[in-house]
This record gives sequence, C-alpha cells and structure tokens, in this order.
Amino acid sequence: MMHGILLTKHFKPMKKKTLLLSLLLSLGVFSGSAKDFYEFDNVTAMSILNLFLQAKQEGHNYPSLEEFKSIGISASDIEFIRSHVRRSELVNVDDRLYPALYKDRQMYMCLPMGNGTQGSHGYPTNEMGKTDVWTMWNYTATFGSWNHGFFQAPGSWADAAHKNGTRLMSGMMFFESIFGGADDTPWVNFISKKNDDGSYAYVEPLINALMFFGHDGIVYNWEARNYDNENVIAFHKALYQEAKKRHLTDYGSLIYTLSANLNASNAPVVYGTKEEPVHELFLNYSGGAIAPGASSSYAYAQNTCGDASRLYAGVHIANVGDRNWLELEEAGAEKINVVAWGEHTCNQLYSHTSGADDNEWQTNYQKMQEHFFSGGNGNPASLPGGDPDEASYSDGMKRFCGIAKWMPERSAISRPFLSHFNLGNGAFYYDKGVKTTVGGWYNMAAQDLVPTYRWLVYNAGSTQVNTALTPSFTHEDAYVGGSCLKLAGNVTGNGADVVLYKASIDATAQTKAVLALKKLSGDARLSLLVHTGNVWKEFAVGETANDWKETTLDLSSLSGSKIDRLGFRVKGNANLLVGKLALVNGQVIQPAKIKEFVSAESVSESLNDVTLKLYWTVEGKVDAYGRSYNEDNNIDHFEIFMMKDGKPVEVGRTSQWATIASHLPFTAADAPLKIGVRSVSTDLTTASEIVWREVQKGEPDEVIDPSDTSGQGPYYKVNFNKKAPHEREDRYVMHVGLYDYSTGQDGSLQQYPDNDFSARITKQFYLDKTDEVVFNVTAGETYRPYLAYHGLWMSGYAFIDWNNDGQFTADGLTFDSSGKPSRTDNCEVVSFSAHSKNDYNWYNSNGKVFPKSTQFPKDNNIQNWMGSFRVPADVQPGLYRMRFKLDWNSLDAGGSDEIRKDGGDIVDVLVNVQKPDAKVKVGAKAQNGQVELGALKLDETMNGLAEANHDLAVRFIPESGYNIAGVTVKYGYNLDNASGVDAVGNRQWWLKKEQTTTADYTIPAKSVMGNVLVMPAFILANGIDTVTVTEAEAQANDIYNLNGQLVRRAGSRRQLSHGVYVMKGHKVVL
Repeated sequence: MMHGILLTKHFKPMKKKTLLLSLLLSLGVFSGSAKDFYEFDNVTAMSILNLFLQAKQEGHNYPSLEEFKSIGISASDIEFIRSHVRRSELVNVDDRLYPALYKDRQMYMCLPMGNGTQGSHGYPTNEMGKTDVWTMWNYTATFGSWNHGFFQAPGSWADAAHKNGTRLMSGMMFFESIFGGADDTPWVNFISKKNDDGSYAYVEPLINALMFFGHDGIVYNWEARNYDNENVIAFHKALYQEAKKRHLTDYGSLIYTLSANLNASNAPVVYGTKEEPVHELFLNYSGGAIAPGASSSYAYAQNTCGDASRLYAGVHIANVGDRNWLELEEAGAEKINVVAWGEHTCNQLYSHTSGADDNEWQTNYQKMQEHFFSGGNGNPASLPGGDPDEASYSDGMKRFCGIAKWMPERSAISRPFLSHFNLGNGAFYYDKGVKTTVGGWYNMAAQDLVPTYRWLVYNAGSTQVNTALTPSFTHEDAYVGGSCLKLAGNVTGNGADVVLYKASIDATAQTKAVLALKKLSGDARLSLLVHTGNVWKEFAVGETANDWKETTLDLSSLSGSKIDRLGFRVKGNANLLVGKLALVNGQVIQPAKIKEFVSAESVSESLNDVTLKLYWTVEGKVDAYGRSYNEDNNIDHFEIFMMKDGKPVEVGRTSQWATIASHLPFTAADAPLKIGVRSVSTDLTTASEIVWREVQKGEPDEVIDPSDTSGQGPYYKVNFNKKAPHEREDRYVMHVGLYDYSTGQDGSLQQYPDNDFSARITKQFYLDKTDEVVFNVTAGETYRPYLAYHGLWMSGYAFIDWNNDGQFTADGLTFDSSGKPSRTDNCEVVSFSAHSKNDYNWYNSNGKVFPKSTQFPKDNNIQNWMGSFRVPADVQPGLYRMRFKLDWNSLDAGGSDEIRKDGGDIVDVLVNVQKPDAKVKVGAKAQNGQVELGALKLDETMNGLAEANHDLAVRFIPESGYNIAGVTVKYGYNLDNASGVDAVGNRQWWLKKEQTTTADYTIPAKSVMGNVLVMPAFILANGIDTVTVTEAEAQANDIYNLNGQLVRRAGSRRQLSHGVYVMKGHKVVL
C-alpha cells in the first residue's frame, strides 16, 4: 500500500544479536525480533512452489525432508513454519452479546506480527521484551500475516489462531509498480506456466504447500497493472476450485487494489461469483477511512455475484479516529465484513503502545488490544458512546466504542480445556508457581485459549455493569508459563461476576474443574460460575492462600447438561491471581508417543544458561498431504522438561513439533544437561513417556559492540565492528561474482556461493571470504561485477586494491558538473550501480543515467546496473583484494554511517590477475621418488610450465620398494612465503591434501590458478603392517610419528598431514 515510507530507503532497524545493553538503549532497538535461530531466506514463494511442483511430477503431494534440505531449508526450521493444529469450529454463533449484530460478520486483521519484515518476526525466541502477543482472536476471524511472504508465517501464530477458530494467512505479496514499486510481471509469468493439458502448473503445488504447512491462504497488495491479466484471473479461480476439491474449506486469497468499490467493471477480475470465486476483496479506503458506498458494494456482491461473504470494507488504522466508522451502520452495510490494515513492520496498536519497562509495555499492549475491540471502558457490555471518529490513540482509545459495536464475539470451545491464562511470553517460565528458567521467552504456540469476553464484568447475578472489579493479564507472576489472570478491586454487596468464556461442552458425571489461585492481599472469595440450562451455578473455591494453591471442584451435578458459559464470582476486597482453570471430564485417552527426539541444538549460551532449539517427531497418523494433526493423534500439547536434582522440571510447552527452550539454568559444573519432551493427551491429564537427550556445555555468546573497530589493524578497515550483525532483515546480499564482459555483454559468471539459493550471504554485515573465494581475471580484459541482493532502494559498489597497499581509494574517479562519473582503469572504485552527488542526477559507474524513481524499487536493479571495468593492462599477476558493498550512495569502502541500519553488507574476496595466455610454474618436492610432467622431471626450482585454469596431469614414480600413499599440492603465489599471507594480509597460497595410491594424478583446474608445487608421500612398500584403521579408531588412540613423538592425543580432532604414523605399536597410513 502506497504510504511514502515504501518509496524511501529509511526503514527502522529490525534485527539484533547479542549487543551491549547501553548500545541497545541508545539505538532504541526493539526486542520483538527473534535472534539468528532460523534460516528462512530460502523460503520464498517460487522456491517452495518449484519444490512442490517437482514433488508432484514425481508422484508426491509434498517434498521429502531431503528435498527441502536441497534448497537450504532444514527439517527443524520446517517445523517452526508448520501448524499441526486444525482450525476449531465456532460454537453458539446464535448466542451473542448483541443479538442484533449479523452473526456471520467477520473482522479481518491484515496486520504484521512482531516488529519487522520477512525472516523470523513472530517466531519463538528467548526474550520477552516487546514481543507481539496477539490475544484478541475472540473478534478476529482472519489474520493476514502482512509482514511475511508466502509460506513464511510462523506456525506458532497459526496454532494460536486455529485453537480459537481463526484463519491465518501464509503471507502476502506486495506489488506497487503503479507508484514505482515492485513489479508484478515476474509473478504473473511464473503462475501463468501451464501443464501439457492446459491446466496451470502451480495450482496444485500452491494448495499442497498450504495444506502441508497448515496455513489457510494468501494475501496480495496488488497496486500494479496485471491483476486483470487473463492468466492471473484463471489461475486464482483454479486455486479455489482445487481447494474445494481438497476440502480445504478455509482457503482464501485476499486482494487489495486501488478500487474502493465493487461493481460491474471490476467484479469479474477481483471477486468472481459464488460458484467461481477469484479473490476475497479488500476495498480500498479513502484517506485511511472506510470509503463511502459500502452498501452498494455489498448489494452488488450479494445480488449480482451471489455471495457477499468474501467482501471487506477496508480501514487503515494508522489512526483510530476519522475512520468513517459509522459507514458500518448505514442501511445495507450492516453485514459487510471489515478488514483493518496497519501497517508495514508492526501493527498500529503495537506501535502506539508505550511503557516504562517491558512488563508495563506488555500490560499496556493488551489494554490497547482490548480497547480497540472491547471499547475504551474495557468491557464490551459498556461501550463508550459518542462519535467513534473522535477517538484517538493518544488517550489509549478510551473514547472508542470498540469493534464489538459492529462485530460479534467468537468462541471455539467445544470440549474440555485447560488455561493458565498464558499469553505466550514471559520474563521467566514458571512451573507450579516456581521459576524454572533464568530469562525471558516468547512462543505463541504456548498461548492458551483466549477469553471470549475482555472483560465482561457485571454486578453479581445481573447484567448491570460493574466497574469496581478490574480483570487483567499480568506477567508479575505465573502458575505455569509466563503470565496469569489478575482480579483486583474492592467489590461490595453480592460481588461481581466476570464472564470469561462462551462454550459448548457436554458435562458428565466425571466432570471436574481445577483452579489455581494466589492471594496477593485482601479478603476476597472466589467462586466458579458455570452457565447451563439458562441458569448460573456457583461453585465456591474456598479460602485462598498467600501462595499458589490448586483446588478441584466436583461438577457432577451438571451431568447431562450443556455448559455454555464459564466465569468467576468475586466477593470482597480482591487482589487475586488465577493461574489455572481446567475443565476435565475424567476420560483417559492415550496420546501418540514421541517417535524421535531429533535434535537439541544450542542457539544461545552464557556462562550460566543455555537456549536450545528443539525438534521432534510423533508416532502419528500422516495423511496424503503430509499433515499430521495433533487432534488426530490425541495430543493437546507438548511439555518440555529439564532434569534438576534428579527430577523432571517443566521449562516450556508448545503445540508445535519444535520449540525454543529459553534460558535454561546450565553451568559447566552441571554438564551434561538432560532435556526431555512428552506429549499430553486431549484429556489434559494423560501423558506419554518423556524422551530425553543430553546437551553438553558450550562457549558463551560473544558480546559485540558494533562501534568497536579496535583490532582491525591498518588494512582493509570497515567502519563498524566486523562481527556486528545486521539491523534489518529485508535487505541482504545473496551472491557476489564477476561476469566476463569482453564482448560488451554478460558472459560466463564466476559466482559465490555457487548455488541458486536466495539465502543471505552473511548474518553479520561484514564477510571475509578471502581464504576461500578467488575470481580469475586477465589483465587488459573487461568484467562486470555481479551483486544479487534481496530488497529495494540500495546501491551496489565494487572495489579492487590494484596497488595492494591495504586501502581502497577513489583516486581516478571524477565527476562533471552534473554528477556524471568517469574513471581510469587504475581506479580502485571499479564499479557501482547507482550513485549521486546531489540526490537528483544518478549514474552508474559507466556514466549511464540511472532512473531513480523507476529502478530503485526493482529487486534486480543492482544486478542490472553494476558498471563494467577493465583490468589494468600493466597490473602484475597475483592476488588482489576485491570488495563488494551493498550500501546507500556512499563511496566509502568501509561503509556509510548508516550501512547497518540500511541493511547493507560488505563482502571481501580475492581476484587472481593473470596475463593473457598465462602459464603457471610447476615444481615438485619429493623424497623416495619423483614427479613427472609429461617427460619432464619436476623439481623445487619450479622448472615446469602449464596452462592456467586447466586440469594438470602428473605422474608419480616411486623408487624401488616404495609406493605412493598421498600427495599435498601447494598452489598460488610466493610459495616460499612461510606465513601464506602478504604484507597487507591477503592470502597467497593454499594446501590441498589427498590420499592416493595411483601413479597418475590430476590436479583440478581450480588449483592451477597460480604456481603449483607437488609434494608426494612415498612410503615403504613392505614397511607397514596391514592394519585396517577407521577414522573413529584413529581418533580414539594416541598417534605417534616414526621418531616416537606424540603428535595427537586420543580424542583430538586435529587434522594430521598424510603420511606414516604409529598407532598401538603398528605403522599405519593416515
């Protein structure tokens, strides 16, 4: 959606690693972004759909874990995307607080989750901070996952949504070429591909992917030209038809365009009919407000299209006032659905929340949600009057009537349930009121069923609103998890009733309720209220204690009835915590067992604690689409334990098949740590056996000050700590390389990494690959740098240190009065895609005009616009450092002041300059034999010559009584340089060691990029006992050289050079 911010480069920081606290405070970095626990860069719509298409072509509906791995997606990361929770059906939709409201009216919250775009926002992490816990599922019919691409939305959010009967979209695509933004052409071309029978190739893969991941649909922001393309329309119609055939009844494809109305001109393109849907339609707003004419759009959808259930009036909640809310009450518009948008990186309720500390911020964020939905009085039975367009975020929406005025409440509680009033985060994890971890956590898959009413409080036995008692969520204590329910206020007379849940539960003779209470102060008494048969029944809990206490209430008197409401009655001066409300019916149901506890990976560690990334599988039923629902396996949730003093202690829970176990107390003296997982039945009592794994103590995380540049030395400096992380996730380098440009067109490409993944090249802003990556160039020839990146509105730069002085300078680069550049061959700024001296006239390094407004918004602008350069004809053969830089309009090779904030990268590699028709010197250093190149005996004077960059064949000739056992090849330049690096720290040569027993040996072309020294290992043919030694055996024993000196102790993984050694009294070849 067009709101200025998308047409600039200036987004806010989004991501951090372990930073100094003072820096965090000074930068104002949010805590809502997961650390580097996941790798989701390769989870793109096209890569996933191609993978599912490949599976379909091979006769499967979904890929194998190995096939996911082949495109850079791990099995554990997949489980964090997936949801194994089937969406629950709503109950008692005819029973509403406001009966006049249309029972099927829906609220679609098209919002971001967490704080940032792409990546791991909203995913489980090991901090509470300002993590985003959305809890108003009781009014949310669909959540739009606005800041994630297709198939990127967190499975933990899908679990939370589905438990409460809400759909969760898999992610969205953003096209904005009408305003100079992202183009829709690549996607249109992609989905237009057809099978031989004329059907669309990616229809089944897309539906299969949604089913596999457990997500419910897709979202488009389509402010581009091609949404009315014939193939686009037909493709999306086919998606609905395929979803219907697969019984994926929740499938939806929401589209937003520039149109604020539905009519004859756009309905066939963006809406369709009841029989042939195209999309769900998000009607554009007018200046942020609900556009007039909602009634006419609704009438057209209902009367002409035959279905208005997919139509939504749009509202932008950047403000809550001046939104034309009363349009929703106009005659003919009383049934139209509503979609709220707001906004790119975090939702507007989130961004308008403040607090002195994390606990206060979290409390206020819940109040913001409550006031937006339940009204400024925090009670849907007491909605503020007056004009809702006069409401404001500035006073916490105290004057806003709330969405409850137009939308009915929702509940999906149809069976026994358990709630610890756990929001899904906490400063610690608690087990039975005791802290079991030493730090914060966040996991929406640990969120309990939310109350249907927030907060419906009456005078006892009446429907008269009570204002003396205040319910709220709090993180100040917890029974299990990280939060609980607080009831505070001096309630006089008969007390106050807090109605929490609408339900439809069959009571039996075994039905019981279990509550856990804690009194902070006061003399209040609490009773459980159960509504059945149009009558409230009260069950007194008894006296509350100053510590957590569980109480079980017998509800057998309700046997045979239907429980349709649950709540509490409070009498007296209350300051109570409620940490558990369970309704159980005495059934015993065995849950499916843990099949394999696959991994327990340390992802963050200090001297005193560890955070683990856990992943397991279940012995459960799997359908044809790879789905295995918890419900079908009789599983309600999973519990995570650590062993403490010989006893299991709960440290987490989730409904996913993977989790982050945060800040487990663990010192070196405690090693190893035992971590376990079990499944818990839908009867809420029975559990499987705990499956355990051991974890060893590792090294503490490094604390990084991004501003600390000490220790870099004088050469090839960058302007931040080289280990400093990125500050945002939507921009990053994926590949660097060089095109042969000798013909004036892109020729062969040398690329790093050598793959087609879309993963970031580094999670730090600086990457030094000079030990590994060498691009070959020829003096006097022309090349063009290749820099592939994810994101928009950045420039690419490339530098080469031609004089090898450890610096990159701009000498030889000049600009004329208009800002047009020119450069000499010896200029070390060898290329840039777009640069400006005045922010008006932009050019690439070849002086070609760069159209700023149309090219910066394109995701391939750097690839297309990097200028070519000529290698100086007089430069000497050898290795020179090359630097690629993703930055914003800066010729500083060390990075601009805002390179990290802007999402830039610096990547250093080497270039190997060779002369035309270059020959490399070849020699050998051999004992007990010789090396021949053709008929030439090689020696240490480097007496041989060979063609560069081609395979090199040599022959080993052992002396009598000797055999060849291995070879070491030393290659590069300055081979007699013992350190292997030159004066400015650039790598000069490499060693390649290999076992071989054949006389003929080929040195690969990659190693023939400079001079080559061959060092064979000739050994006595009869001087070695015949002993079979595996690598494991070698590591398990002490290894000695032939002089009897110990060279490696048992257990060491240090690599030894190839040769003859002694192990257990025998000569062996390693």
